[in-house]
Amino acid sequence: MEAKSALRKEMLAKRNALTQKEIEEASERAFRCLFADYKFLRAESVGFYYPLKGEIDTRKMMEKAGIFGKTIYLPRILEGGICFCEFRGEAFLEKSKNGVMEPVGGEEGKPEVLIVPGLAFDLEKHRLGFGKGGYDRYLSDSSAVSIGLCYKWQVLDKLPREKHDVQMDKIIAEEWVIE
Repeated sequence: MEAKSALRKEMLAKRNALTQKEIEEASERAFRCLFADYKFLRAESVGFYYPLKGEIDTRKMMEKAGIFGKTIYLPRILEGGICFCEFRGEAFLEKSKNGVMEPVGGEEGKPEVLIVPGLAFDLEKHRLGFGKGGYDRYLSDSSAVSIGLCYKWQVLDKLPREKHDVQMDKIIAEEWVIE
């Protein structure tokens, strides 16, 4: 879809232009909001993403969730989708061919809550990713609570969408919450 492709380029350029200070401040606001979420706090296992350049930084969230005794999972890209494997520390990560840090080894699991990245989200909780469909395929067959994590400027009124696009259960855009 051409509209999605153009929007991906625009949002990625905006995200890549953020300063480290902007990323840190927004990540701290999102951290506080996530750690006030009832479903997140009750979950015993959480799937995070390891941040790419400019994304809301989840590393502090992962550390704190681990201190709370939660089992932490990160996505591993497979042919045709993704799975979630236990995160055992940064020493057990390697960069995939797509440039994403993935767990090496670690047991595969099914997190109760998934923290989902995106290039954009909308007010109806739809998500625009990189277009490979990994999260959509995973979420379409998962009972996990999905929480999209983003900057406020990444929330648009309405995204172009297709029938296979999966809605999030909630979006945390810094200190904003869309339920």
